[in-house]
Amino acid sequence: MLTQRCLRAPKAGASGADFTGRARLLASAACLAVAALSAAGCAGGSAERAVAPLSAAETARLAQTELVLTGRCMEAHGFRFDTGTPPAAAGEADSRHFVFGVDDIAWAKAHGFAQPDVQEGDLKQEKNPNARYFESLSTARQSEFMKALYGDAKSRRVAVRLPSGHTISASAEGCQADAQEKLYGDFRTWFNNQTITGNLKAEVMPKVLADPRFKARQQQWARCMADAGHPTESIQAFRAAFVAEKARLTEAAATRLERKLAVTEARCVNSTQLSTVGREVQETYTREVFEKHSGTVNRYRAMQRSALSRAQALANG
Repeated sequence: MLTQRCLRAPKAGASGADFTGRARLLASAACLAVAALSAAGCAGGSAERAVAPLSAAETARLAQTELVLTGRCMEAHGFRFDTGTPPAAAGEADSRHFVFGVDDIAWAKAHGFAQPDVQEGDLKQEKNPNARYFESLSTARQSEFMKALYGDAKSRRVAVRLPSGHTISASAEGCQADAQEKLYGDFRTWFNNQTITGNLKAEVMPKVLADPRFKARQQQWARCMADAGHPTESIQAFRAAFVAEKARLTEAAATRLERKLAVTEARCVNSTQLSTVGREVQETYTREVFEKHSGTVNRYRAMQRSALSRAQALANG
């Protein structure tokens, strides 16, 4: 989600599987930090001493500090960089994300299949001062801005291999990396713990979709949809069919159809408790996955808590 302090992503991609978006996302440091800082919030217990996750206020404090440090660095490179209040702590938007189908009929009537957090992010993006400033720069200065913020292709890089087998890399140079090094300590260690913890949820969804409890509810949902005149096998298949149909309609007609279909989806989701069971199963597997990687999760949280002790002094310069 692109939040208020984020910038738009350029179309030029980075080399390799750089999913951190350092070469793609035009974001303030806070945008990336907030998403990552909240990722471990639902981790379960551990055989070792567990480190408590940060509160929303603590998360916001670290995000704000990283933003200030990044802005200070960017100004030293000759660029303006807004360091106002960082976006609301991640987790608030997550609670309104329709992971298992739209389950709010009023929302469906007004917005169709749109995700609340995505729509809110798009609206905030339009007011983003850093985005507007970036777009005002010449092409050459935009490249210099990106290099100052994220480094470039020649920058020293760090990489981490995820439990899934994918490798994620990032520049260890640039103002964002510099801010994180000052705040959290050794950048390589921080990037490793942050990236693995932040991507653990990706291991959860395949387990949910294959779980017999969820599959049973999904079959009930599909029967409900068929009874309503929309035979389909899953939320994904239903949405794909709409996208295909949408391409043949005018914008106004597509909007009307989307809202109508979303309402039907929501009614069946609610009547079969698809999203309720989905979230319950998701929570079970989330605890399991986070417990499996509790060492990394606890190291990540410990680095956050250590950073809290020096955040104020760093922000004050």
